[in-house]
Amino acid sequence: MHGLIRHWRAGGLVLLGALLATIAFAMASHGMQDTGVYLLMGALLCATQVPDAWRRGRDG
Repeated sequence: MHGLIRHWRAGGLVLLGALLATIAFAMASHGMQDTGVYLLMGALLCATQVPDAWRRGRDG
């Protein structure tokens, strides 16, 4: 439990990235590619921040 509390930033970024990616793919399947691409870029940006958030939680 303590580990989950320490890594809440990384977990939140993972959940946000997964949500954005899911919405992006749903929009792309309905023909809204432009907005879906921007949401997918946001999901990738979240994914790039996860290692730093994990390290910050691990180091204190």
